[in-house]
Amino acid sequence: MLISDFAEKTGLSIDTLRYYDKIDLLVPERRDGNRWYTEKDLKKAEEIDYLKSLHFTLDEIQVILLLDRKLDDRMEEGLSETEVIRKENKTFQNMKSMLEEKYQEVIAEEEKIKQARKLLSELKEKLNRLDS
Repeated sequence: MLISDFAEKTGLSIDTLRYYDKIDLLVPERRDGNRWYTEKDLKKAEEIDYLKSLHFTLDEIQVILLLDRKLDDRMEEGLSETEVIRKENKTFQNMKSMLEEKYQEVIAEEEKIKQARKLLSELKEKLNRLDS
């Protein structure tokens, strides 16, 4: 599908799609000089959107998607999981480190939300008492 149709289907702006193409995050096929998006691109756009909702940066998302693609390629080469792990060990370690850091950020955000919820609950109780 053309970029305008893809933008409408995904809710992403045309400028965003062009930017994702420019940074090699979501690179569509080219047909007659036009960007042509497939169902596979739609799935990838959904993955990007999901990872963004988890506060991953575009750089982090690129690393995650690159690793995923590498793993798929290695598995298609007929390598066993053990062989893939051995060959991609450094990549796995970097990914593990990045994910652990992101996990800690999520835990910190969760704590902030708990504190905000407690404060709002206390304020609500005070308002309810004043209403009575």
